[in-house]
Amino acid sequence: MSHGLYIVNVFGVDNEGITARLTEALALYDARVLDIGQALIHDNLSLSLLVQLPAEESAAAVRKQIKQVLADQKLGVRFKAIDRAQYDEWYSERGQPRHIVTLFGRSVRAKHIQHISR
Repeated sequence: MSHGLYIVNVFGVDNEGITARLTEALALYDARVLDIGQALIHDNLSLSLLVQLPAEESAAAVRKQIKQVLADQKLGVRFKAIDRAQYDEWYSERGQPRHIVTLFGRSVRAKHIQHISR
């Protein structure tokens, strides 16, 4: 049995219960959540999940289910397959050193972020 890896990106205006609805749809197919990230800026949601499905043939059904569950929310959804080599490379880098940068200031300009992101 093949185990498909997918990135599910949900984006748009935030509403209550989106993560619950999305994961409920994924639970119907016994999806395994490998990673999750969310950002919310002025009610604009960006939610991503890296999921593993138990069978490759369930991907179309999962995609359809997610779109149905989120259709009334007026959210965009992207569903992208990830090949095993990409996943293995990502996973191998998880133990690498990470940095957290906190920028304080009354006014943050793009040039400030550009400077520290170099």
